[in-house]
Amino acid sequence: MKQVLIILFTLISTNLLSQAEFQNGYFIDNSNKKVECLIYNRFWNITPQNFDYKLTESSEVKTLTAKDVKEFGTPDEFKYKSFTINIDKSSDELNNLSGDKKPFFEEELLFLQTIIEGKGILYMYKGFVTRFFFSVDGSQPEQLIFKNYFDKNKKIRQNTQYIQQLWENFKCENIYITDVKNVKYSKISLSKFFILYNQCKNIEFINYEKPKGKRPVNIYIRPGVSVNSLSITSEVSPNRNTDYGNNIGYRLGIEAEFYLPLKKRIWTLIAEPTFQYSEIVDESLPLTSTLNYKYLELNLGVRYNLILNNNNKFFVNALILYDLDLGSNIDFNFGVDLSVKGLGGAAAGVGYKFKENFITEVRYAINRSILSEHDNWESNFQYLSFVVGYKIFGTK
Repeated sequence: MKQVLIILFTLISTNLLSQAEFQNGYFIDNSNKKVECLIYNRFWNITPQNFDYKLTESSEVKTLTAKDVKEFGTPDEFKYKSFTINIDKSSDELNNLSGDKKPFFEEELLFLQTIIEGKGILYMYKGFVTRFFFSVDGSQPEQLIFKNYFDKNKKIRQNTQYIQQLWENFKCENIYITDVKNVKYSKISLSKFFILYNQCKNIEFINYEKPKGKRPVNIYIRPGVSVNSLSITSEVSPNRNTDYGNNIGYRLGIEAEFYLPLKKRIWTLIAEPTFQYSEIVDESLPLTSTLNYKYLELNLGVRYNLILNNNNKFFVNALILYDLDLGSNIDFNFGVDLSVKGLGGAAAGVGYKFKENFITEVRYAINRSILSEHDNWESNFQYLSFVVGYKIFGTK
């Protein structure tokens, strides 16, 4: 059963690598013409040198660079603007630190990511180094200067000129020198300062790093069938050792899915109490036995959503399982019966969603013991479930 899940996971993952998440967006060309389009959102971890777009769902994909456009983005989600700027890319790595306190500027045409946009604007460039830039009232961006360097005694020092730059350029009656001195050269700390400045000036601003809207909660009803596998062994009663092979079981679950408060809606937490029932029979003579297995299984885990477009998603789950027995036993045709109590375990699954309303999943639960109350017995129970679901409650 494990091999089946691995094959499914591989096929889905391979297919997804070739898929693009095109979102409604725009770009502004060098003639200041704004073009509505679909932009391939790569969720860039580093500043892009180009981006892909298409004008309609069916049109061909084209690529533009910082030479071609002044700006591109999606509404309130992300924005990149192109500038010819002076940037210091001196290494921050210990083995490559400079012995010069001064920044070494080079002029480059680059995209800068907009982090905070208002009267005071914070931009970020991220490549081998991370650099921040500021602008006031739409002025040409200027780098906030921070640099690690070696002094003449080979001790690491820091050029924190950005503190002086903030103090000189962002004056406001409710901003004090202590506020400026406490700013770290990081996206979070600088973002807080630029928010403070725009609020002090009573200016509306956009925080592109803040998640937009409420985090959805989805509730699904999820029936399904399972292919169960069970074997039991005992050194004390080897004549009772039994391999039950594969048998069909049934399940009914209620899954709650909680989106994490992150900008990218790709991670969710899931909790699913599930009623499971299996009747597994071994009719090998002379000793026959039947497992009547009824239990409530609590599935807790995390889900990674792989977005194809607004209507279609694949996902991958990782879960831990807790079992609550509802009066199960292995009934032998003679001799002492065995009570059943599971220890719980772990599971993984892959699945597909359509419009958040319909869900299908294949889930594999690894081997676990169901005879935990019997010291002289060992058991291996596992299952492969095929699940369908329908959303009965959800928030957007």
